[in-house]
Parts: sequence; structure tokens; C-alpha cells
Amino acid sequence: MNASSGINKDSSKGTGFLSPKRITVTVSAMTAQKLRKRSLAEGRSLSNLAAFLLEQSLEVDSRDRKQCSAVVGTEDEIITPTGFQASLPV
Repeated sequence: MNASSGINKDSSKGTGFLSPKRITVTVSAMTAQKLRKRSLAEGRSLSNLAAFLLEQSLEVDSRDRKQCSAVVGTEDEIITPTGFQASLPV
């Protein structure tokens, strides 16, 4: 690590993949129970199932946003339920 910049010099020698990051979330007891049951049924760890479901959800969200942007404009614009256009925060 370069002390003056705080940047790890070896990070540019990687394989091109970003390393996984750990996050913490709080869910309801019912959601935790459902996740635990599903992880056991699928033979996955709870962490693996949660990561899979989050990634799957973001992929679906990304596809939906792209489809909507083709219809109503750019991804930086949204149409409110009242029909007025609003910009997403940057």
C-alpha cells in the first residue's frame, strides 16, 4: 500500500474481477425464518441464498428500468402517478 495515496499498488494486477463485499442487513423475524427454510431446502447457506436473491432482484430491476426508459425517456427520468415528470437524484 502506498502510504501517501492510500491505494494498494497490487490492485491493478488483479484478474479483472471485483472481490465480494460483506454487508449487513436487518430483516423481520418472518423473513429470516423463510430465508432459513428456503436455504435448507435448496442446500445453500443463508448468505449464499441472500446474495443470490439480491443479485436476481437487481437484474430484474435493471431490465425493467431499461424497458421503461425505452418507453418514457432516459433512466434518469421517471413519470409520477400523477403524470408529471420528475428527475431522479444524481
